[in-house]
Amino acid sequence: MKIYLYATLRLAAGRSAIETTVGEPRDLVGLLSEVAQPLGQKFQTTLFDGENSLAPDVVVCLNERMLERGERVTVSNSDEVSLLMPLAGG
Repeated sequence: MKIYLYATLRLAAGRSAIETTVGEPRDLVGLLSEVAQPLGQKFQTTLFDGENSLAPDVVVCLNERMLERGERVTVSNSDEVSLLMPLAGG
């Protein structure tokens, strides 16, 4: 499975994607918690809100479909996930 990182998350992780193997279908947030560990504290605090929930400004797309905030999904090896944080500026 491939997890693509964009914007602030890419900078915090120091890479543009994470590849991992999912044996059995898994809860996406639980999987993200596991893969975030080796990427360091900065990435973890950017991705999560401190209560093992995704930070409110993280947008998640699963197979090119944007998920609703708080939507719980399971993922498998054939899935692609994109994580991004909206950009603003003037």
